[in-house]
Amino acid sequence: MDALPTEQGHGDIAPPVPIRQHDSFIARCRDDGMGPALGPTRVREPVVVSISSLLGRSVHDTDGTFCGRVRDVVARVEGARLPRVVALLIWHRRAEWRVPIECIDQVAEHCPVLVVGAVAYVPAGRRAAEIRLGHDILDRLAVDLTRPDVVKVSDVLLESRSGNWLVVGISWGAPFLLRRLFPAALRRPAPHAHFLRWADLELFVTDIPDSVLTPDHQRLACLPADDIARVADAVPPSQTSEILASLYDDLVAEVLARLTNERQAQVVTELGAERASRILGRMAPDAVAHIVGALEPETADELLRHTAAAASANLRILPAYPKDTADGPATTD
Repeated sequence: MDALPTEQGHGDIAPPVPIRQHDSFIARCRDDGMGPALGPTRVREPVVVSISSLLGRSVHDTDGTFCGRVRDVVARVEGARLPRVVALLIWHRRAEWRVPIECIDQVAEHCPVLVVGAVAYVPAGRRAAEIRLGHDILDRLAVDLTRPDVVKVSDVLLESRSGNWLVVGISWGAPFLLRRLFPAALRRPAPHAHFLRWADLELFVTDIPDSVLTPDHQRLACLPADDIARVADAVPPSQTSEILASLYDDLVAEVLARLTNERQAQVVTELGAERASRILGRMAPDAVAHIVGALEPETADELLRHTAAAASANLRILPAYPKDTADGPATTD
């Protein structure tokens, strides 16, 4: 097979070579209801495609030769812009390969075949500022900044704009999840009530294996402490720690005071003794006492060693009283 252009340098894509158009194969695609071949323009707008409709799809070159199946879709995160799709990952001969998006000749929601030029099998690998939409986002938790709340991503939606495929948002909820379970021929359009724009969500990256993205929750940090605490309590402890690691100390103290008792102890342990001591120094003494009293003795001792001498003296006195006695720490409950 002729080689397609490969991606150069730091992910920049070389200009695509012309794709051979084989009228017989393209016509056969149309006759089988696979959707129109996009041809040299690559995209006919408007086009919206869901990730779930692409994963597992067979990939053929313009001669009709089977090249593998779609394993994932790779997009590059570029600051505040919508992520741009740069490649497909395909599974072929027990290995994962990368095909630049410029080489894709046909993408359609109900098309069972993706037509590409002659495939050059470029080994797949993680690259800076890139996400794998299926692996990194699908079925994972995200923050809905409009409510705010935590949602589980059921699907990722792509839209063609000016010759580029952009990630425009996600869908969530049972209707979208059930839609993925049906064969492609039986799927019906899902309601858009649970569509969330990309600009209105934040992703968690801590639990994504091999992720090259940096956690960023600065938009969440602009919300009231009560809203942040509700989100932080609704996710696993590792993701709570990811949120608090993105906040400044005074805001972390406000959020920490609003978390459940069990989550407070988990978060303080994850924060590390040095930063946790700074944050506890900004909280009310009775709240600090409850948190320190719930820690393991070794963790509490390490925390006290990092606390300033004056604050440390207060911390040692407060937990010394039994929790249920009149001399014990006061609460606001």
